Order: sequence, then C-alpha cells, then structure tokens
Amino acid sequence: MKYIALIALAAVATTASAQGLDFKGRMKAGEYEYSTAMEMGSMPGMPEGMKGMKMPGMTFKHCVTQKDIDEGNQKALGQKPDQKSQCQMKDMKQTATGASYKMVCSGEMQMEMDTTMTWTPTGFKAQSKMTGNRGGQPMNMNQSMEVKYLGPCKG
Repeated sequence: MKYIALIALAAVATTASAQGLDFKGRMKAGEYEYSTAMEMGSMPGMPEGMKGMKMPGMTFKHCVTQKDIDEGNQKALGQKPDQKSQCQMKDMKQTATGASYKMVCSGEMQMEMDTTMTWTPTGFKAQSKMTGNRGGQPMNMNQSMEVKYLGPCKG
C-alpha cells in the first residue's frame, strides 16, 4: 500500500509540472484550494478486488503569487519548489477554454499521463489518465483535480 500513497503524491506533482501554461487572465494572485481524487486501475501487488477502487481525496491550500502567474510557474498549479520530477511535457496545446498536454516520466516509476484542463471562473479543473509500470508491472490510474480561488493569501 505504500506504493499507492507514493503514486498518489507523484500524480499530484506530475500534474503540477505543466510548465509553459499561460495563466495570465485565467488565475489571479491569492490563496487557492487544490482538491484531487484518484481511481486506481492495476498496480503491482494490488489484490484483484481493489482494482477500480477510489482513493480518499487529498485537499491542500497554496498561495499563488503574481510572479507565479506571470512566469507560468509550476507553483500556480500547486507544486512546491522542492518537489522534483523526472517528467517531460509534450504535445502542449492551449486554447481560450483550456489546455491539454502529455507528460512522460522516467525513473523508478515510468509513467505517461494525458491531461486535459478546463479553465473555470475561479481556477481550473483537470482530468488525467495515467499508464505506466513499476518493476515491469503495469499501473493504470485516473485523477481529477479542481482548483478554486479562496481569496487573498493569508500571512
């Protein structure tokens, strides 16, 4: 089960690694709430009855600065500066209503993730489908994320 938690955290960080997104006019400086939900497909060592199981959602708050928005910084998507990713973004497309991209990750957990984002009046929603392997065993997972503006940053 420790791999499930590790993959859940990696998925949030991977979604947050979408550098190059233009946040200007779509987000404003302030505190945001990031809510994620995941549904597991197959993972190494997972009992058959757990496939398709929904993970408990994760929610956290994060202060986004105007600099983050102006630079298309990863922090606008909730990634902390100390989180490192072995992922590359490919096939980035952005429109007035959203964005889509593919992430390809190497390292201990090899993964490909297709993400579609939709801008909302208070932030964005994202849907990701992940496939990969760990030690030659297949892993599949779906993730959704919703990001909402709460107001000015506190402190």
